[in-house]
Amino acid sequence: MIARLYALAISYASFFWFVAYAESLVDLIILEAVNKLVLDGMPFRDAYKKVATDVESENFFHSDSLNHTHVGSMGNLCNNEIKLLMRDIVLKFNFNKVKIAFQQLLG
Repeated sequence: MIARLYALAISYASFFWFVAYAESLVDLIILEAVNKLVLDGMPFRDAYKKVATDVESENFFHSDSLNHTHVGSMGNLCNNEIKLLMRDIVLKFNFNKVKIAFQQLLG
């Protein structure tokens, strides 16, 4: 369970690191377009140049659909799994012990 939690944390950390450096939603959409072309077989450099040219000439159009399935991707965030893991971890905290300690300290 710890390994799975760690993998999810790394996946989310990687995602949020990327989003922090993306200048806007447009950057993410452009990246999706490049990624789709690469997955369709076009070399990355050619895909990057094609999308850049389309954007500069205002001929860039994108699809709103996502086909991502890997854990942590925009199409598979695993929010329910994260909520369950978080709930399980929070339940392991002994809040009553802390409450008693505060009462003794302040009492």
